[in-house]
Amino acid sequence: MRRVVILIIFDIFMFAHGNVNFAAINPANAFKTFTPTGGLVAGAVGVGLFFAFWSWVGFEMAPNYGEESRDPKRIVPRALYISVIGLGIFYTLTSWAPLGGYPSTHAAIHQAQTNPAGYYLQPANQYAGHWVAVLLSWLIITGSFACGMAFHNTTARYFYSLGREGLLPRALGRTHRRWRSPHVASITQSIIAAGIVILFAVVVGTNDPTQQAYLQLYGLMAVMGVIIILSVQALVSLAILVYYFRFHRDEVHWWKTGLAPLIALVSQAFVVYLLFDNISTIAGKYPLVKWLGPIDLAVVLIGVGAAFYFKARKPEKYEQAGRLINEGL
Repeated sequence: MRRVVILIIFDIFMFAHGNVNFAAINPANAFKTFTPTGGLVAGAVGVGLFFAFWSWVGFEMAPNYGEESRDPKRIVPRALYISVIGLGIFYTLTSWAPLGGYPSTHAAIHQAQTNPAGYYLQPANQYAGHWVAVLLSWLIITGSFACGMAFHNTTARYFYSLGREGLLPRALGRTHRRWRSPHVASITQSIIAAGIVILFAVVVGTNDPTQQAYLQLYGLMAVMGVIIILSVQALVSLAILVYYFRFHRDEVHWWKTGLAPLIALVSQAFVVYLLFDNISTIAGKYPLVKWLGPIDLAVVLIGVGAAFYFKARKPEKYEQAGRLINEGL
């Protein structure tokens, strides 16, 4: 909440004293290229759209906590709508605000490419005051930790749910006797994360932590994860269309089960395509990028294959998936 408050304060100062650039929120401009003097590398538009979707990841975790609510069928959709619309407005304003702190778009591009850490901090110092810049710095650090914890908790929740329902080893579905937390799933996720960190340390080294830990380990793993999330969400959108139009045509709603999943399917599939179509933009600097496609494809295929396996060989377990939400418990 503190991070939201300080960003709102930053936005107010920027819009009150900065040069508001309305062209920045014109969706058509997202697909325009800049002149070479702007320093924007080729293919950056496609990669930029992907990273915009990256910043959106997290809203889909609401159903993970649905079983702890009184009425998940009503509360979960409401929470998703509120988070998506609220975050959409907030992200748009906060991404737009710092542009007013630069004399031109090219100046903003130059700052973002040469000193990304100062992209928000410089206009914060100039227009809002040093105290806002200091708070932003601290909250960016703690926010990064919070994001890491959110990924950990979400992954542990998936392990816990799948273990409890028998789709993974049932030990993962155990809770702590005293704290009632999914401790086995959490420890399992910690061990897997530690293994990935060690693997990166062996492959890329440890002599340059900023480059190796932040940009390669965190950056590439985040890109890999978001590719999988977008791919899975696109498949879920397709599944919604097929399920309702094939089996429950009487329950089809023009928005909930029609237009919304169709937009989600097309947009997310297109963004994943744009990333791989412009993958050389990242691959030129990080050779490990060439493994993103094969690894992500393998993960998605394993997940889809497991679903078909359970449906064909163990239908009782297949039907158990998500039963607590489906039954409204």
